[in-house]
Amino acid sequence: EPLAVADADKAPADSSRRAASTLATSVHHQLAALERRVVRRLSQATQHFEKQLEGALEQIHARFRASEGMQPRVSRRLAEIGGQLKVLMDELTSQALRIDAMDTKLVDDRFDRALDRLETRAAIGGELGA
Repeated sequence: EPLAVADADKAPADSSRRAASTLATSVHHQLAALERRVVRRLSQATQHFEKQLEGALEQIHARFRASEGMQPRVSRRLAEIGGQLKVLMDELTSQALRIDAMDTKLVDDRFDRALDRLETRAAIGGELGA
């Protein structure tokens, strides 16, 4: 009989171990399935990100190529504007010099007229005094 009791005690322990093993196997399978889903989702997200990145880089490259194509025109236009500014500056300088010359002539003419008036008055005063 002691053997029968020992076998009876052993049966629930074996059953418990089998249940734990079955549970462990089930959890292992569930974790493996979860891992596969996470890896798949991560892969999809990575592919989506890479496509977006490629699209953004292509837009940047397109803009860069367009700006490179515009650069000769912009350089040409800047050179034209620089030339026009030089011409305007030369014209302004020329006009300033002409205005200075006219102003000097006007001052000289006024001085000469004032001197002439003084001389005339002096001559008239001299004639009246004599």
